[in-house]
Amino acid sequence: MTLTGEIRRVLTAGRLAHLVTVNPDGSPQMSAVWIGLDGNDIVIGHLSGGRKVTNIARNPRVAMTVEADGANPIGMANYLIVYGNARLVEGGAAELLQRLARGIASAVTILNPSTVIVGGGVSRAGERLREPLERRIAGLVPVPPRVVLSTLGDESVALGAARLALQAVEGRLFDVVLTEAV
Repeated sequence: MTLTGEIRRVLTAGRLAHLVTVNPDGSPQMSAVWIGLDGNDIVIGHLSGGRKVTNIARNPRVAMTVEADGANPIGMANYLIVYGNARLVEGGAAELLQRLARGIASAVTILNPSTVIVGGGVSRAGERLREPLERRIAGLVPVPPRVVLSTLGDESVALGAARLALQAVEGRLFDVVLTEAV
């Protein structure tokens, strides 16, 4: 795959990607991941022992999608799909932690939350991630939030999506508009 300027813009726009690996039973496993570029390589951060890491070590075939700017004529968001073989490389944790802190700090500066919850596979790193991340965010924002780790682990993205879908359905089924009686 040639990384054109347009593809590079999508990959460096700061959006989450959806990485699909192959489970031992052949079923797909999806992880929301932060992505970046290192030359012509698409890079993601990972913690040892996570499902996507063990899947890639066993079978390097992956697919990834990333939402892009704009929409097609019927209003569906544009996106990039990448297929390929992944390789596991040790190192880069400090740079990744700083990049994660900068990304969270950007959202904190705009939204000013009192707490940031870190979920997904990243949350399994425990205190070895939370404390340095909280410290780095504190150095980047005027009012630092408390950083906590989700107890939902890899399931947090799927559960959050399911909850949003349920709220949308409940809103459509049960929203009642009251009007004033005449």
